[in-house]
Amino acid sequence: MVDDYSLNTTNHSGIDEDDGTWYAKEMPEALLYKPPEKSGWKVWLMGDYGKCQHGAIVYHPNKGQEPNWFHRKMQELCFGFQWRKL
Repeated sequence: MVDDYSLNTTNHSGIDEDDGTWYAKEMPEALLYKPPEKSGWKVWLMGDYGKCQHGAIVYHPNKGQEPNWFHRKMQELCFGFQWRKL
């Protein structure tokens, strides 16, 4: 019986310049990590948008996971969160 180890492997380590994928030595391509794409929205949870001297807590959701208009407006009215489109 012959074992089939024909998975495509990469022989270098680092970051691929084209798509930002991390590579490790001799790791099958099926196990490579690709970071999720970020959406065009950010929310300022604490601190004012562009006015805080000491920084702010900002959340940048993944693409497709940002809330719709109603939820963004209710978060602003109830909690003071400031959603901004980049």
